[in-house]
Amino acid sequence: MKRRWSTLSSLALAGALALTSSPFGARVLAAGAGAGTIKHVLLISVDGLHASDLQNYVATHPDSTLASLSGMGVTYPNASTSRPSDSFPGLLSIVTGGSPKSTGVYYDASYDRTLYAPSDTSCITPGAEIVYDESIDYNPNATDGGRNATPDSIDRDKLPRTVDLGGNCIPLYPHDFLKVNTIFQVIKRAGLRTAWADKHPAYDIVNGPSSYYGVRGVDALYTPEINGVIPDPDNMNSTDIGTTNVTSTIRYDNLKVQAIVNETDGHESVTPTVNAGVPAIFGMNFQAVSVAQKAYTGGYAPDPRAIGGFTPTGDLVTALDYVDTSIGRMVHELGIRGLLTSTQVIVTAKHGQAPIDRSTLRRIGHQVGPVLGAAAAHVTDDDVALVWLNDQSKTGDAVNTLTANKSKIAVSDPSTQILSGSRLARQFGDPTDMTNMTSYPRTPDIIVTPDLGVIYTGDGPTKKISEHGGFSKDDTNVALLVSNPNLTAAGTTNTAAVSTTQIAPSILSVLGINPLALQAVQLEKTQTLPGLNYGGTAPTGNGTALAATMVQTNELSPTVTDAPDAVGTVSVTADPAADQVCYAATVSGLTSRAIEFHIHHGAAGQNGPVVVPFVVPPTDPNGAATAPFGGVTRGCLPNVDAMHPGLVEDIAANPGNYYVNLHTTTHPMGEIRSQLALAQNTGGGAATPELGSGELVATGLLPLAGVLLYRRQRRARRGVARQG
Repeated sequence: MKRRWSTLSSLALAGALALTSSPFGARVLAAGAGAGTIKHVLLISVDGLHASDLQNYVATHPDSTLASLSGMGVTYPNASTSRPSDSFPGLLSIVTGGSPKSTGVYYDASYDRTLYAPSDTSCITPGAEIVYDESIDYNPNATDGGRNATPDSIDRDKLPRTVDLGGNCIPLYPHDFLKVNTIFQVIKRAGLRTAWADKHPAYDIVNGPSSYYGVRGVDALYTPEINGVIPDPDNMNSTDIGTTNVTSTIRYDNLKVQAIVNETDGHESVTPTVNAGVPAIFGMNFQAVSVAQKAYTGGYAPDPRAIGGFTPTGDLVTALDYVDTSIGRMVHELGIRGLLTSTQVIVTAKHGQAPIDRSTLRRIGHQVGPVLGAAAAHVTDDDVALVWLNDQSKTGDAVNTLTANKSKIAVSDPSTQILSGSRLARQFGDPTDMTNMTSYPRTPDIIVTPDLGVIYTGDGPTKKISEHGGFSKDDTNVALLVSNPNLTAAGTTNTAAVSTTQIAPSILSVLGINPLALQAVQLEKTQTLPGLNYGGTAPTGNGTALAATMVQTNELSPTVTDAPDAVGTVSVTADPAADQVCYAATVSGLTSRAIEFHIHHGAAGQNGPVVVPFVVPPTDPNGAATAPFGGVTRGCLPNVDAMHPGLVEDIAANPGNYYVNLHTTTHPMGEIRSQLALAQNTGGGAATPELGSGELVATGLLPLAGVLLYRRQRRARRGVARQG
């Protein structure tokens, strides 16, 4: 049946086009530290791995692979994953740079007010439960999902349905359920190979939406079904699936580990005889730790000597040792192939697991749905409950009902543990705003965060002892380690509070791709991870050497005088032959955190448009909260003439017509500034570089209408619509 395309669909498409048409698209490379040095990123999610798990393992296993990676890496003990902390939003935070507010994905089982049930083949009744797990496989009992352990194993008849632009009622695959693009799409569009391995064919979602230039993001997406029967060479009659016990999970994870080894050798994931080239981005998730944390034969025991006060026991010890050995196998293969120094290894987790302290465990059954009854259109619950209502105007009544039953749903303080209304909207978007086609269809009306230790599941001696999805520290404080032998901060701990959303822009930056090519990075202004400094001097290269000393007294409209000691020394090389601008900068004495850093076109005493964006210096790399702020940055921006023909040559010939300007949170129009001039010493001024906190140039801060305005201005002026 054909249906008229709705106005809401038109708005959604307009928003998508506005984002994908950003002037800082995938073809414009960013000046990230490590760009040119790092050719590959190996991304590993050890699902369930807490920050404390990583720290304790490194401390008690000094000869382990994780200890070795930590010794040549930066560890972030205060990293947080998404809220909710389910596998889907957790992974998407890592590969999109965004939270559910931008991705529109809250769980692998959720609800959408505008989509249709799989059985509604004519798209008559909107409002459907959205399930993207093993249940959509052709055969969920087979490791290959019934086909070939790729998204081809998805049975389209089991998918929710949507109305396409032609009015046709069609299945909606997971990749098109996602509202923003992924690092895989951006990296592939830059002409590089991509690969990923995960636990269900439904992880097709990482391919990203078709609206992003029609790019299917992952060249090699290997998704063996974890709920399928896992072959056991010692017992051909075994019916164990990947989650039956830790032993079967290890056999399952081994399938993906072998795929990583094959890819490191330059082969296809599961066909080592076929050459494909080593991917620029590749990786996998481990399930063994998560399964062991949930199993009554695993979990944690109190240990006052351990960070966090708990140490792994039983099956969890086995799982952690297995993961360490398997990562060691990958690292060893990188070394054999001569790829270790050119590969950045990232170890993190989609989610944690709660509770760590088994004495707080309470399994109380599925209580929220029965309490609400017919008022609920759908409830997803684990150690959190997401509620979508049939009548959104009755949200207040539903909250009152839950509050009246607070003991039954295990909520001690309903005022803080039951989210709705403006408190929920600030974090996730307004579920009643029909002009917002991310929040309106997807955002729950109510989120219940029960007391720590509570799981909405049945009780019993062999039932799971932990779960994820919730907002607690046990759920969200995940491991994060970034490792490479050339990191100058190797072996250090960065205590800044960071998010796993910062992984995505950091990956693009280190590969030399502008993080602003990610739509969620634009929407949420996601920064790169602090403290990732690669050794060496600034890549000044050949060409005309320029210099500048930025101070407050050079700022115009408005003038600033509150930090007379603020200063920035900048070295720039404009190389028309190579079509690139390279730079190194050191700043100090700032009033607040740096947020933008550019070359502008404008003579002394004039404000003008941005023409060359720089990576922002990480002025608070360790979470500093008080002035003065300072830091260093460096990099190269290639292919400049692709955006601004003749710009590099003009900067080299007429440097006085350009100025460098650094913007801070206190002074967003600029805190320190200076005109460029010929350098007295072409080799001087190079600073030890450090990757900044992420570059938030004008397009990342403007609304979508501003992005389109920018494009019109750029065509007219070959500039950027950011003045000051």
